[in-house]
Formats: sequence, C-alpha cells, structure tokens
Amino acid sequence: MNGSQKSSASSLIQDPVCEGLEVVRNLIESELDKSTVGTLVRDARPGLFGGKMLRSRLIFHMGAAAGLPASRLVECATTVEMIHAASLLHDDVVDGGVMRRGQPTFWMKKGTQAAILMGDWLVSRAAGHLHNTDAALFPDFILTLQEMCDAEIEQELRTESQPNDWELAESIARRKTGSLFGFSARCAASDDPDLRDALRQAGYDIGTAYQLADDIQDMYPPESTDKTLGLDAKDGKCTVACTWLAAGIDPVLRVKTLTYDSAERLAGWPAIQSAWRTFVECEIHPVISHFMEQFAMEKVS
Repeated sequence: MNGSQKSSASSLIQDPVCEGLEVVRNLIESELDKSTVGTLVRDARPGLFGGKMLRSRLIFHMGAAAGLPASRLVECATTVEMIHAASLLHDDVVDGGVMRRGQPTFWMKKGTQAAILMGDWLVSRAAGHLHNTDAALFPDFILTLQEMCDAEIEQELRTESQPNDWELAESIARRKTGSLFGFSARCAASDDPDLRDALRQAGYDIGTAYQLADDIQDMYPPESTDKTLGLDAKDGKCTVACTWLAAGIDPVLRVKTLTYDSAERLAGWPAIQSAWRTFVECEIHPVISHFMEQFAMEKVS
C-alpha cells in the first residue's frame, strides 16, 4: 500500500470516529447548558473539553468492531469524558498546574474552590448519565473511580523518606490512568464476558503505557508544550521518571511491551484485535512517540 492509499484508508477509519467525537462534544455542551453551571463557566469550557479524547476514540474504534449501537458508544464516551475532565480539574489544583491545552487552567480562572466543585459536579453528572445508559456498567464504573482516587492519594501522600521504586510507580500509573482506559474498553464490549475481561485488561495496559510516557515527558519536557510540566519531580512524586534509572529498566522498552501485550490479550477475537491495533497505531502511538521524543534525545546525548 502506497502513501496515498494509507492516507485514504486512515480517513475512512477516522471519519466515523470524528463524527462520534463531535456528537459527544455537543452532548456535553448540552449537559452544561441545561444547568446554571454552564453559563458560569462558559469562558472556561474550551480548556475543559478540548483534549485529544483518546478514551472516547478507544470506545468508538472498539465499539464499532464489536457491532455495538452508535448511540450506546456516544453515551459511554460522554460519561468517560466527564470523568476525565473532572480528574484534570482536581489534578491541576493538587499539582498547581497553571496551563493546560494552551490556556490558563480552570482554577487559575475561577479559583481552587470552583475547580474542585466543578470536578465534583462532573462526576455526579457522569454517574447519572451512565446509570440512565446502562446500569449494568455501574459496578465497573465505581471500581474505576475508586482506583483512580486510590492511586492519586497514594502518590500524593508518599513522602521522599519513603522508598519509591519502579513497581510502585507503575502500579500507581496503572490505577491512576489505566483504570479509565480499562473502563472505556470494557464499555465497548459485547455481552461476551471473556471479551469484556480481555478488553478491560488491554485498556489497563495501554493506559499504563500512556501514563508512563506522560511521566517521562514531565521530567524531560520538549521545548514547547501546551501544559505545565516538571511538577512531579518538583513535588517528589513517585513516577517512573524518577525510578527507571535505579531500577535499570528502559521505560521506552516497557512502554512498547505494554502496548504489544495489550493487543495480544485480544488474540482470541481477530476482528477486535485488528481494530485494537488500528486504534493504537492511529491514536496512541503518535502521542506516546511525541511524549518520549525528548527522553530519547537526552539518552543519546
């Protein structure tokens, strides 16, 4: 397949995904418009929901391969995006981040109290939205929230006097970020319980790989970026960026291994596995490569 054919094939794959993402954005805007909160935060909305929407992209790629209705995928993606936005609101307050997506963070515009409360509002809306969509997903949804909170608290409360190691750092990354990717993948599964479990674990793997790469970028930032970096190292947080050297582990290789493992978990479902590889190649690989670029240059120098 030549370059133009590859581009054409990618466009055919991306169009339904992009259409779905636009519906999700509109649905979130509608949720905001239905409440008094929407008017109060209108000027801060682009920073809330202007990201890459990788978790939603995962839902649309895998859900289409599983033959799920587009309406279900939209509802699940909307829930996931609201949870992700809430986590970023809280993260920026905790970390003191002043820029995200090229704009001042929400708490810089509206204050810390408003940022925390807005995050809580989004979680409550996401919960209600999911319950109305598919109540059977609720136990997994609650587990995901618990794991995200557990990891954030552990990372925040550990002090420099307590030993940090690679295993702990990867465990935090798996719960902190992998859990929501895992839930997203699970949302895109059919009624096959084995496929649900395999997709969830694949989501954990790819989400962990993404977070490891993001942690590395925080310590080895590029010359230009659209968000505040370097805060993890400044705060002495346990991430792979500060543990890889002592552990003798190559983080680039570990990210590649997790990415490979994620696809291998789906070997029993060839069509699903093919869609997963497309998702990773089109959506995840470019982002991770960008995150790791400066680290690779530092190693060479």
